[in-house]
Amino acid sequence: MRPGRATRKKRNSINAYARAETDRKRIAPLQGIALFTPYALGRSPFAVGQIALGSPLGKLTGMTGQVRTVDGRVAGRRGQATRQKLLDCLSEMLSSSPYRDVKVIDVARKAGTSPATFYQYFPDVEGAVLELAEEMAKEGAGLTELVGGRSWVGKAGWQASEELVDGFLDFWRRHDAILRVVDLGAAEGDKRFYKIRMKVLSSVTNSLTDAVKELQSKGRVDKDVSPGAVAGSLVVMLAGVASHQKGFTTWGVKQAEIRPNLALLVHLGITGKKPVR
Repeated sequence: MRPGRATRKKRNSINAYARAETDRKRIAPLQGIALFTPYALGRSPFAVGQIALGSPLGKLTGMTGQVRTVDGRVAGRRGQATRQKLLDCLSEMLSSSPYRDVKVIDVARKAGTSPATFYQYFPDVEGAVLELAEEMAKEGAGLTELVGGRSWVGKAGWQASEELVDGFLDFWRRHDAILRVVDLGAAEGDKRFYKIRMKVLSSVTNSLTDAVKELQSKGRVDKDVSPGAVAGSLVVMLAGVASHQKGFTTWGVKQAEIRPNLALLVHLGITGKKPVR
């Protein structure tokens, strides 16, 4: 007699769980992680624990640029493609689902693979999210190019303000989902997410600090002004506005109105003067 659908589904779940457990027990001693059930963040009825996290596993290694699985093997081209597909699917799911509702089994299913394959590259959903966040932070470091070496005198100052605002708002729009998770983790006291958040913000803060110091050295900004305080305040303002772009419509503010007014505030904050347009 052919088993019913529910029976087959349960049998498949048990088999997948058994395979994941076998992989976990084999690789855990190599990684120095606690032996807890990897299905804790999935939907398996057997979930009883959670992997102890150090740093994300299954990531690019050192200077080689090689992708390794959690047991130390170098992933081939196909493995790298699978890993990237899992990250892409997770990123897409974060755009439409609350972070804590995303489960390993859902990410694996969306990527057309199994939870056991997911665990070859990441310890859990949080580990994969940290990978996405690190990639985002690397791109965010490029925001400093919008400020570094720019002139803040005359029309050039206004142009620098506009381009900084444009770059900041665009970066936030493109990475809105992962930035929301990073902000949540940082707010909850997770040092890993906090460091990533500060890495993104510090790149711009340091460049703006240098800009204010340069203007001070030329007598264009009052010597009593704290460059770091001004720069940090402006960057926090930019981040706050960027993360709340959609909310401005509730106050009757059009998206097109945000950019020029934010650029005005940035220019006033850096130079202390109205812009020359």
